[in-house]
Amino acid sequence: MTQHIDIELQGLRQLQSRIEEQRLDPDDWKVFAALVMNLADRAEARVSRMVAKILAADAAGNGEGIDQQPMASERSDSDAPEPDQTSAGEAASSNPASSSVEAEKDSAKGHGRNGFKAYTNATHIHHSLLCGRAGALCEGCKAGPMSRYREKVIVRIVGQPNFGAEVHHFEQARCKLCGQITRAEVPADVTAGIGSSYINYHWSACAMLSVMHYFAGMPFKRLENLHRGWGITMADANQWNIVDEADTLLQPLFKALEGYAIEEGTSLLIDDTGSKVIAIQRQINAEIKALETAGLSIKSVRTGINATGVYIETLE
Repeated sequence: MTQHIDIELQGLRQLQSRIEEQRLDPDDWKVFAALVMNLADRAEARVSRMVAKILAADAAGNGEGIDQQPMASERSDSDAPEPDQTSAGEAASSNPASSSVEAEKDSAKGHGRNGFKAYTNATHIHHSLLCGRAGALCEGCKAGPMSRYREKVIVRIVGQPNFGAEVHHFEQARCKLCGQITRAEVPADVTAGIGSSYINYHWSACAMLSVMHYFAGMPFKRLENLHRGWGITMADANQWNIVDEADTLLQPLFKALEGYAIEEGTSLLIDDTGSKVIAIQRQINAEIKALETAGLSIKSVRTGINATGVYIETLE
């Protein structure tokens, strides 16, 4: 156990002078004892970490708990990552000396760093070693054979607009006599969604637009200005038409989800969103104008004009 000794800088300078003069006071031995104890604790912690690393490396070399995919990058062992939480946890449970490592990891929770498995919607790209590299002689020592090791994982976060655009070019041919036009075959997924023969909004864009406006509270005009800078033109008037048409088409699905949530819901949360209902606002303005014309009070007139969001949790 680490021993704590309170000593000022001046006291340390005086102790250093007494050491150089080989003249120590009886109280100096307490300071030496505390220093030696601290060094011993630090050395024990280093040994525990080294034991955990060796056990994890042995487990990886025997093929226990590693993925058989190719290594992510061709790097030397000196640049290899630390053992993951699963391997370190197994090593700590099998060796009492590594209990301090597990305690350090438990105290390090809350650092904001997520494992790669937390990125559930990420695209996984595997990079293989050069052919014949596994099993060849080590370039460092020129003696030991290279065996498969745990993969190196790098999470790469990229920026992208909320909406993307695809421009499809279809070759056409026109008859010089009758004017009939023949066009290259159009895949079905190109026309799936809402729009016209010129521009089409895929169902994923309709869903994203609804989420950004009604869940995230993003105004249509702000989305228009934002995506104009990214080269994706989306007029705010067109956005409203898309949401309005998608809402009508998705009514059967919404009713089914609503019925399931009512039957299986475990908690219900209701709150106003940042989106205003224009029709209700017009009704309120008309009612206020009529009351003012009649000389009546407008205190009882409804003032809430924001759309309401309903959040229901279910067991499944």
